[in-house]
Order: sequence, then structure tokens, then C-alpha cells
Amino acid sequence: MRSCRVVTYGVSSRRRDGGRRSIPCRCAKYDAYPRSLGLGLLAFVAVRSEEASSDQSIARALADCQEVLEVHHVAGDDCYLIKVRARDAEHLGHLLRTRFGRIPGVRSTRTTIVLETVKETSRLPVPLPVREGIAS
Repeated sequence: MRSCRVVTYGVSSRRRDGGRRSIPCRCAKYDAYPRSLGLGLLAFVAVRSEEASSDQSIARALADCQEVLEVHHVAGDDCYLIKVRARDAEHLGHLLRTRFGRIPGVRSTRTTIVLETVKETSRLPVPLPVREGIAS
């Protein structure tokens, strides 16, 4: 968990600092516009590991990287699919060579760079309960 500071604006009481005050808080999740943080490049990286690697050490090592937003253990030719934010292509290349490529058991990576995000959400559709005798 990271420590962050939230700036609030006072409505009822004006202070010499223009009504602004900084409140320390502990944030479990902080959503921000990635470009404003200098992380404008989004990529998905498929990670292939050695056949014998069945423990979670690779997943933990990938998840420990602060630029990695998501780690998914997947079926198919690859073993993991990770979502990564980077400053630019050079930063992404550095991550691939010096972070992901040096994790013991990682055999190869395949990277897809996102050109445009059309839809991105974490909202799930909530099905309505079905009542007996009522047709939808």
C-alpha cells in the first residue's frame, strides 16, 4: 500500500492558503490518468516459462514490478499474460530485458503495444433475478 496526499478544498471556512489543505491518507488503489503520471504506453506481454516451472515464483516476480498492472495465468502456448504501463517504447524494452527477461524460469516474451483503448472497465453486468411466470 502506498502513502499519498489528497488535497481538499474547504467550502465553509476560508484559510490563508486559499481554503486548500492537504490530508495524508493510505490508499489501497489510486486511479489516475496514466499520461499525467508519464506512463502513456500500454502493452500486453505474453510470458512463456520453462515446462518444469509450476510454482508461483514467476507470477510473484511479475506482480512485484510496479509497472505491471495485471498478471493472469493463462492456458495455451503462453503461461502468463501481463498488462504493463510504461513511459515509452524505450522504457518498455528496458523492462523486457532487465526485469522480465531476468526472472528465473522465463523462457520468452511476446509483446503487443496498444494503439488505442476503445473500452476499458472493471464493471460487471449484474443479472436481474428471474421471477417465475414472468416472461422477459
